[in-house]
Amino acid sequence: MADYRLPMDADGVKYHGVVDRDGENPGQVLYGVDENGDYRPVNVDKDGNVLTKVTGSVVEKEIILERKIRNERVSKNDIKVPDNALGCIFYLVIHGSTGMFESDQGISLSVGNRSVVDTHYILYTETEVLTDPRPHVIYWLPSISLKDAKVWLPETRDVKFVSLPVSRKMVVEIKISGSFGQDEGFDCELIAEWVKG
Repeated sequence: MADYRLPMDADGVKYHGVVDRDGENPGQVLYGVDENGDYRPVNVDKDGNVLTKVTGSVVEKEIILERKIRNERVSKNDIKVPDNALGCIFYLVIHGSTGMFESDQGISLSVGNRSVVDTHYILYTETEVLTDPRPHVIYWLPSISLKDAKVWLPETRDVKFVSLPVSRKMVVEIKISGSFGQDEGFDCELIAEWVKG
């Protein structure tokens, strides 16, 4: 094993470290670099474990429309976007459907952003019109694209991607068409997961 020696500092001390009370465990102070490039000592608990803080995105779940059987169009024009939200994932969950449908009838999800003065869409996207119980998902997040991900079992879900940040207000619409008897329609709910930065 090589004989490693610490270099001498200008004051003649081999190192500027920490020595414990009984002098048995000398060592160096561990430093990290902050966002300005300045050195800061790393904090530890009483057992010497490095204290860490989790940072990054936080997801906040919100139920936009409660689960119930719906057989007509439903719109929410005034969804307030939470503070610090960068994007959102909208889930139209279909638990089942009853009724009669022509080839162009069924259910779809439409999501758009709006300005603070208008109640209509500025930009929007929508899922395909379907009749079977499969989820409709819209990812509205900056810098997302289909090249970043592949849809698992695409025949069982409809997924759209919008590579934009959310605006201060969003608009959602569940479009429903078909012939429905009493208590028939789509058993569905709409859930949003707000991604915060």
